[in-house]
Amino acid sequence: MMVGFVMFRVKSRLPSYDFLGHGLPDSLFESGFDKLAIYDFDMLDSNKDIVQRARAELIPLGFVEDSSQKPWVRFSNGALEVAIVESATHQDINYRATPTLVITFDKSRELTERQRIWRAIVKNGKGTEMSIKEFEIRRRIKRILVTQ
Repeated sequence: MMVGFVMFRVKSRLPSYDFLGHGLPDSLFESGFDKLAIYDFDMLDSNKDIVQRARAELIPLGFVEDSSQKPWVRFSNGALEVAIVESATHQDINYRATPTLVITFDKSRELTERQRIWRAIVKNGKGTEMSIKEFEIRRRIKRILVTQ
């Protein structure tokens, strides 16, 4: 009788930007040749605090800030982009990775204060290096550990 074991190395901290606060994205998916990771912030985080932390980390790395669509903010550095947006659910935001990250949002729907959650969308940056399969495995393990 043959018994097999599957092992994989789990890093204690996944690479991500420090301002995000945690390594595992809430969602990870591919769009064309690009990968997008979505990180949800704590409901107590304000846009101003998040943007200040992002600015302090990303500007020294060569990112350029675009705040033309306030209160949303976008940081870009070539193919790497980080957008900080507000929405009730991930489904409220439509993402399309073209040469630049295109984000649209149905602003006709009013969000209550309890529905407002700030999110960071990372395109091809830290946190998008893992495969979709690895992400799904890590997310399942995290859910198991949280529920116990």
